[in-house]
Amino acid sequence: MIHRFKIISPLSANAMKSHPNNLLKLVIAVSGLWCMAAVSVAQEQTYPLSDSMPPLEAESQQQPVPDFSNTQVLTTCTMKYKLSGFSFGYKQYDGTGEVRCRNGQKAQVALSSKSIGFTIGKSEIEGDGVFSEVKNINEIFGDYVSMESHIGFLNSLDAQLLTRGEISLALKGKGRGIDIGATIGDLSIKPR
Repeated sequence: MIHRFKIISPLSANAMKSHPNNLLKLVIAVSGLWCMAAVSVAQEQTYPLSDSMPPLEAESQQQPVPDFSNTQVLTTCTMKYKLSGFSFGYKQYDGTGEVRCRNGQKAQVALSSKSIGFTIGKSEIEGDGVFSEVKNINEIFGDYVSMESHIGFLNSLDAQLLTRGEISLALKGKGRGIDIGATIGDLSIKPR
């Protein structure tokens, strides 16, 4: 198939200056010619009508069917915990907790929080934690990074957001004791 085009009036430099849209029209016309030439070349390819025609690449290679039998549904886990400790420039709190997941998994855990900053005090904290979604309870074990500021006299509230890669842990608790400060550190969660 051959396409013929006739340019009715050539675009001079003066025509380009007086009508900037003419340049755009020329670019569109040249692009259109190029596309039509590519289509006509593709249409002119012929194949012999015989049984010896090679199979198309898509037909010769079958794609494997994905196996979804090993995929796991994400679950959420919560933790009840109790921590106690001291701080004087260095904050050391240890304790225990119980983790329960919606998929039925549960674990008794040992908690250890170590951080450094401007802090002083001694207290006990009891509270709840909520983990971001995980595939398995084993993903919650490890060290979480924390930044916190705290103040409390006799009765106080504590809230923290900790992270370990893609897994986050939000803690909220009530404390007894005296403490004040701001720290950066980690909370280690290990199975008991």
